Amino acid sequence: TSIGGGLCQLSGLLYNLALLAGLHIIERFPHTIDAYGAMRYVPLGRDATVAYPWKDICFATPHEYPVCVRLTVDDARTSGRIEGPVREARRWEVRVDSLGEIPFRRVSPDGEPRDGDGVVTRRGLVGARVRAFRVVYASDGSIQSKMLSEDTYRAVDEVVDGGADVSRTHALADR
Repeated sequence: TSIGGGLCQLSGLLYNLALLAGLHIIERFPHTIDAYGAMRYVPLGRDATVAYPWKDICFATPHEYPVCVRLTVDDARTSGRIEGPVREARRWEVRVDSLGEIPFRRVSPDGEPRDGDGVVTRRGLVGARVRAFRVVYASDGSIQSKMLSEDTYRAVDEVVDGGADVSRTHALADR
């Protein structure tokens, strides 16, 4: 019921439902930044964003039967299921491995590097790189793992205004 995030929560839910139902992912776009940090609604590598007409989430069933997508949305919660007439003899899981964080830079309002004190006018966001896999557990005991994506969430500079800027002070003193 708040502004922002609603469509991406739905596209993220659809993406995860499709992954866990063994559906083929035709089109999926990750977010460009990790705007929610620890409060994110799905783990990095399992998110999906939409921006009509450029970015969409598309999937198809590889099963020999149709599937039905059921979504429920109310003021507090979004949930869903993918249903089919046959109980599959395999199970799917999604695993995401971290490939490392991308630190943000501290910059002045004009974008110059800054390492002194001042007022933070925009908080920085740490970026990340992740690799996502779908793991298939078959009824015969075999296990297969397939890489789904390798996603990069860019860092966002922290903007600091005012105060002494040590890097500029040294640069001026060297002239």
